[in-house]
Amino acid sequence: MEENILERQFREDAKSLIRFIDNSPSCYHVIDNIKKELRGYKELKENEDWELEPGKGYYVIRNSSSIIAFRIPGTMKSVENCGFLIAAAHSDSPAFKVKQNGEITVDKYYKKLNVEKYGGMIIAPWLDRPLSVAGRIFVDEDGRLTERLVNIDRDLLIIPNVAIHMNRDINENCKYSMRTDMQPLLGLTKSCGIGHDTLRETFKDEKNYKNIITDDNKGGDEDNKKVTIYKYTNTDRCTTTYTDTNRKSGLSRDDKDTLTGMVAESIGVDADSILSMDLFLYPRVSGTFLGAENELIAARALDDLQCAYSIVQGFVRSGKYASPMSADDSANGNSLSEENTDCKENESVLRNSAVADTTDYKLNTESITEGITGALNSGCMIPVCCVFDNEEVGSGTRQGADSDFLHDVLYRMTEAFININEGNVRGTDANCELLKMLANSFMISADNAHAVHPNHPEYADESDRPYLNGGVVVKFNAAQKYTTDAYSYAILKKIARRANVPLQTYSNRPDIAGGSTLGNISVRHVSVPCVDIGLPQLAMHSCYETAGAYDTRYMIELLEEYYRCGSSC
Repeated sequence: MEENILERQFREDAKSLIRFIDNSPSCYHVIDNIKKELRGYKELKENEDWELEPGKGYYVIRNSSSIIAFRIPGTMKSVENCGFLIAAAHSDSPAFKVKQNGEITVDKYYKKLNVEKYGGMIIAPWLDRPLSVAGRIFVDEDGRLTERLVNIDRDLLIIPNVAIHMNRDINENCKYSMRTDMQPLLGLTKSCGIGHDTLRETFKDEKNYKNIITDDNKGGDEDNKKVTIYKYTNTDRCTTTYTDTNRKSGLSRDDKDTLTGMVAESIGVDADSILSMDLFLYPRVSGTFLGAENELIAARALDDLQCAYSIVQGFVRSGKYASPMSADDSANGNSLSEENTDCKENESVLRNSAVADTTDYKLNTESITEGITGALNSGCMIPVCCVFDNEEVGSGTRQGADSDFLHDVLYRMTEAFININEGNVRGTDANCELLKMLANSFMISADNAHAVHPNHPEYADESDRPYLNGGVVVKFNAAQKYTTDAYSYAILKKIARRANVPLQTYSNRPDIAGGSTLGNISVRHVSVPCVDIGLPQLAMHSCYETAGAYDTRYMIELLEEYYRCGSSC
């Protein structure tokens, strides 16, 4: 019975992750869905003054694609000897971005989209599968610039392969050209390739078409009373019925068949009011469970939405043990003090069956009296949850990990707390206090890791070999593309032992260059000890990836314990 409960709990987190990913077809949707997880937290604007109170939670969004959330401990009365518990992941994944003037016509017959690569990706899996577009648009609404999320929630596009008869070498190290091979088909220029203007001129014989005048909209407006319908009935081609007038949207048929028209129709705005678009392709295949015992999951964007979802859940669940936000929030069901008893079931059976790091590595706290260890025991650590955009293209944007976003939020948090809660009677310098707090802080960079591949185990390092469902992966690199060192690994091990979460290690095979992530980029701006971790997966940067069904829960519980250990670790 106990094992069934364990299976259910681990699978529930995997199911929730899949739902989160399916509902997040772009980085903008990711942040919007994270906002929904932060129930009871107050949004702060960067162009407004901040007023912070102990026991309450807040979040800040930049460019609609990055978010930083934090919680002020209810016991916090001063910034003296305090620090930050930071964890970060990213919201973006490799994809194809649609160009602003993205529609192309081929032979006056086909319509396709002009797209470009976003991030490094495995290209081949994008072909021959249903795709659609999602992202954001900016609309002129009565003179106001308004941002709207967009998801054309249907099978809309496809990137067709060339038949093997025309490309005999397609299975022999085929190289795909972005300009010629990877442009998705949107449709035909006219229904069945024959527009009604051409149809009038070409098929005058009544056998091929007929003109029907209807007057079935009695009582409606004059424009909609009479609608001319042409029905092309040549059996050598196809049969299509359409109208000259679209009664609801005001868009002509040709307008509706454009990408802009489809976007406008999907959110109920006038196509002419759309000023600009940030749209990305995404595969329409939903996430699912796989394996003989459903022990695997497959979904798009596991890198890095599996980690993003996990740190948000760890952050939110740890808040259930913190001070309540307010009496009003509690009355509205938004209390952060309500304990989630489902998270505290005994899970030793499943953990013991995993590939766990069982080394008894004790942190010598007597020899480390400063920094993170001292701050953890002070009970005034501020939990900070970050999800940045643009990691896949280097993080060098104003909302990326290589921006001032995190530093600015931490500084303004420090300044607001000093001014409001202490009155700044001592003329305290917020920048100086921030530097002292950073010296007491710690950061976890969470980005998925490469599991040992079942068909190519030789690509993995001889000694650091993480496996699916083996637990959280700690990443090492001598060139410091990953920030983990002995100190940060020791801190993480201490937290993992308290949470009873198994750890694995990863490093690149010496003769194979690896990628980088956002840990070493972030610490350029906030100089704190950092450890790089992730969850093991296969086919990283494919449009459909594979991971372990149990690992999401491991990451959530590790982050939950991390955020909670400000007063007890």
